[in-house]
Amino acid sequence: MVDKSNILKRFWVFCITISHRKYFLLVVLTSAFLLLGSVIGIVDEVIALVPMMILLAISFGWDSLVGVGICYLAVNKGYAASTLNPYGTALAQSIAGVPLYSGLWLRVVFLLLSGGMLIVYLYFYAKRIDRDRHASITYDTDENWRIQYTGQALFEYERRKYPFRMIVADFFTGALKMVPTILIFCLILGMQYLIEEGKILDTIIYNLANLIQTASSFGAATILCLFVMVVEIAIPGRS
Repeated sequence: MVDKSNILKRFWVFCITISHRKYFLLVVLTSAFLLLGSVIGIVDEVIALVPMMILLAISFGWDSLVGVGICYLAVNKGYAASTLNPYGTALAQSIAGVPLYSGLWLRVVFLLLSGGMLIVYLYFYAKRIDRDRHASITYDTDENWRIQYTGQALFEYERRKYPFRMIVADFFTGALKMVPTILIFCLILGMQYLIEEGKILDTIIYNLANLIQTASSFGAATILCLFVMVVEIAIPGRS
């Protein structure tokens, strides 16, 4: 059986050990997640690592947004600049009938530029939160995390109790907060069903093809990019 309290203790000791190089670690971790998304095509799989990255960021004096940016935002940005990604690049190019991994240099340049911008942004944002924690919009939530899961609280993990009444109250409080998200999700599913079953997408693509035929190469690429951005609202999916 895994000793959760021992894992948390080791995690905190690790944070203290490398706390003097935390900005170096920010750059390294963000770069690693950028490469995971760009080269391997990993995105949703890192969701399980988000809580750990949040704890790491809070332990270093930052906020939870920095933790999310280090992993989840980085892999998505890396996926957007797919270099050797077998899904976003290899599969798409095989369907399009173009040479495999053609135009790689352009995607590498885009990855370096966009990834560099993300790292610089996270670096200066983390600096600002490090100077003044109250500047974070997640300050209240992060303080609760900081009290419960960092510092001396880790070493007293086994002593803390969570009354059943509080568990029930917190469960329903969290469930109520998810209601708006669930409604939005149902709305998106409804839009997707109407578009697919009503053959609306087929009509849109037919007219889009006619529009692209009269456009230049740059114009066609711009139109397709804008079209995909709009369609993704109702029919999400990378492949």
